Amino acid sequence: MTLTQDFKTQYTPLRGRLRVILDRVEPTAGPAMSAMPGKRRTTADMRSDAMGQRRTLALLNPLGSIPFAAWQLLTALPGQLSQARGCRYAAPSTKKIEDRKPRGTTTMNFGQAISSGFNNYVNFSGRACRSAFWYWALFAVLVAIVTQIADSIIGVPATNILAGLGLLLPGIAVSVRRLHDIDRTGWWLLLGFTIIGVIVLIYWDCVKGTGGPNRYGPDPLAL
Repeated sequence: MTLTQDFKTQYTPLRGRLRVILDRVEPTAGPAMSAMPGKRRTTADMRSDAMGQRRTLALLNPLGSIPFAAWQLLTALPGQLSQARGCRYAAPSTKKIEDRKPRGTTTMNFGQAISSGFNNYVNFSGRACRSAFWYWALFAVLVAIVTQIADSIIGVPATNILAGLGLLLPGIAVSVRRLHDIDRTGWWLLLGFTIIGVIVLIYWDCVKGTGGPNRYGPDPLAL
């Protein structure tokens, strides 16, 4: 038996006795006044009723040294405990909920993604959203097509090789930051050396990033 159950077992019967006696005392405090129409209760009458209730509670007090206010608190405590037992879990902190901001709904356009890629040319820290990664991938494909056409015209595969070398490091950097956006380490990029790993990386590049900050930095869409 827990402490709360033991306390309720000892004092709940006393509360029942107290309620019965109060129900008997209160109507008899002023029967003549209640029977007389138009007769209003005075302050002295209400004070007399309160004194009668105090005497009743004093008779039920098992420990005469307990003050009247403390005894009233003890008699009401079991009911409060029984109500509190229904709430086993405290309400979550509203401050923490407010701090967890939802994932931003804005995305980068094509120009912003290309500018971000060159501005973070060899930046392997931080995060990159899906639009930043896929617009950069589209830009790399377009550059490869244009340079391939140019090489076919001049007859020397020079521009395609130079463009590939120029876009290699920022492409790796944005791929690493894209993995950071889904809270994964950039070393997962080594999966690209396997056939199945390429499929996994493409899937991860399509996954929505974590809302709010993670261990790699703040949400790029919330900045």
